[in-house]
Amino acid sequence: MARSPKKDISGVSQVDWARFAAFLDGEGSISIAHAVHKDPKFPGARTHYEYVRLTIANTDPRLINWLVETFGGKVRSRIYVRNAKWKPAFWWTSSCKRATELLTHALPYFLLKRERAELAIALQATMVHSGRRGTPQAVIEQRQVIKTKLHLLNAKGPVAVNE
Repeated sequence: MARSPKKDISGVSQVDWARFAAFLDGEGSISIAHAVHKDPKFPGARTHYEYVRLTIANTDPRLINWLVETFGGKVRSRIYVRNAKWKPAFWWTSSCKRATELLTHALPYFLLKRERAELAIALQATMVHSGRRGTPQAVIEQRQVIKTKLHLLNAKGPVAVNE
């Protein structure tokens, strides 16, 4: 499967970066996803890895279209068959280096998710190719600390508001 070309974001206006941050604050999530890569050259061999993922969900396709046109990314949709009253839902996603590039540009504009964005950027900074020796234990531990902090910020339930 070929990757889609990377969207040029060099001309994105400051207003659009602020809009992006506001939509991510209100309708989106900054998370760490887990994936397993199967190597076709070595049957049974699997590589587990985490990556930064941004998601913005909405039932209005105009928002999703604006996100794709302005920032690139991928879209998936779902039509609910259980209840005919429910509108179709759309999810825009961006991940890995591109996601943290978007977060870096939007960082000054976050009201709610700045700390999450900073953690995601810090996690992505640890994602360097370590070669045959594998990822050093110190980096693994650093990633675990970052992941734990982000999972706590994203946890459901009552939240103590910082004053």
